[in-house]
Amino acid sequence: MGLQLLYTELVTGGSRAMDTSFMIRLWQAGRHVEMLASTRFTFAEPTEEGAEMQFEEAVARWETGPSGQPVPHFATAPLAPCPSKHFLTITADDFVLLLVAMYSCSRVMRAAMPAAFHTAFNLWAYVAARDRIRAELLPELAARTAGQPWAMGVEQLEAVCGTLCAITLEQGLMEGLADPAHGSFKQARTAYLYAAAERLMELAPHCGPLTLRPLMEAVGSYGQPWEMCSVASRMAAQGEAEGNDLAVLVGAATHLAAALGGLLLGGPDPYGRNPYPLAELRQMYGKMVAAERRLERWNMRCTVSGQAHDCILIAKEGMALFAAQPDTALVTLPARPGLANALARTLRGGGSASANAGAAQPRPSPSGASAPPSAAAAGAASGTAAPAAALAPGEQMCDGCRRGFLVTRRCGQCRRRRYCSQACQAKDWRAGHKAECKRLAVEAEKEAEAGAGATEGLEAAEGPKGAEATGAEGPNGAEAEGAAAVE
Repeated sequence: MGLQLLYTELVTGGSRAMDTSFMIRLWQAGRHVEMLASTRFTFAEPTEEGAEMQFEEAVARWETGPSGQPVPHFATAPLAPCPSKHFLTITADDFVLLLVAMYSCSRVMRAAMPAAFHTAFNLWAYVAARDRIRAELLPELAARTAGQPWAMGVEQLEAVCGTLCAITLEQGLMEGLADPAHGSFKQARTAYLYAAAERLMELAPHCGPLTLRPLMEAVGSYGQPWEMCSVASRMAAQGEAEGNDLAVLVGAATHLAAALGGLLLGGPDPYGRNPYPLAELRQMYGKMVAAERRLERWNMRCTVSGQAHDCILIAKEGMALFAAQPDTALVTLPARPGLANALARTLRGGGSASANAGAAQPRPSPSGASAPPSAAAAGAASGTAAPAAALAPGEQMCDGCRRGFLVTRRCGQCRRRRYCSQACQAKDWRAGHKAECKRLAVEAEKEAEAGAGATEGLEAAEGPKGAEATGAEGPNGAEAEGAAAVE
């Protein structure tokens, strides 16, 4: 079921309805990874007290339907935060079930968003875990789906993972689930705004236009209407070329609503023109309406909701105001006063905390060209070195790739060099650390004997050729476990 859910997510971009039986199956799947998800999936009586129910009893009551007994509620109970180190050893089955659990926590029961954010952080923002998932788990899962109607390649599986994690990280940051003063906030934000955005742009040609939808909505919520329209136009064009009416409808409606609402005024050409050629607006509108009608014919129009649905209504309202004018007309935007405010509230998620967050957060660019908030974030996105002064609280420098990370490993022999992953440790070992490791270890012993060595309160996790975790923590204080050094 888990892989089929991921395939559905890939094809529909998350635009689909869920019935009760499907949600129950999601809840049941989540029970297999409760420790990793840091959440217990259960049911509760629909009363003020909300007493917990036996899982089997609740499922039976759901399946039998109304019989004089009230239908139970979906419920979750927080568990102790799972240390990030455990995500370095998850199996392919664990990975799929974690995505299912994250989906359940963020879509079925929003009260469990902290658990979803914790999972997304460890699957995507925790670079060592993300690299292992990409190198080992995704090829295994792609091989399993071969020959199935819902077969997916490595790139398609990565697109689904990146999409789900990006959406969850965005929601978590908007809801204040990460402390801005802690390094985990910056790491999650960088992973969402830059790592996910750039990778989804790369994957879109191979994985379908709806891969771009989370990025389009993200740049809109962060106050980048021109960037949003650039992504929307690309999604609509790719959707038209591939026969994906949902992508055409969502992309064209978003671009058209932004233009009619006047959000693009003052922007670069061709978006910021005013007056605007009505013929171009009608061409976009015609594609939007045609795609909507085809979806209605297949009973799929109901899957379009939220921001996309609001953009469709705004586009229809705005174009109706110009109905009496000829195609050759140049129309002044916005189409009516107040339309821009309504659209801005839609893009910000109804004017929630995202409005304030967007003013203080960095602005992502679909091309990845937008400047990150600091040199450390720039290093995380581009692979260049970040000066130690630019590291966020809790971050430490990887001596292999010279980027800032929350979770690093310290060489178990010299205790001087730190690494973000075993791959970086091996690379640095071959690049010269092998020759100087023993010398640094001798110096460290002398300093310790003299009482001048820095004591970090952590014992070496392994012998002289191991690597120990240093005091970098994830969003819930999780430490990384040691990884063996590579000769």
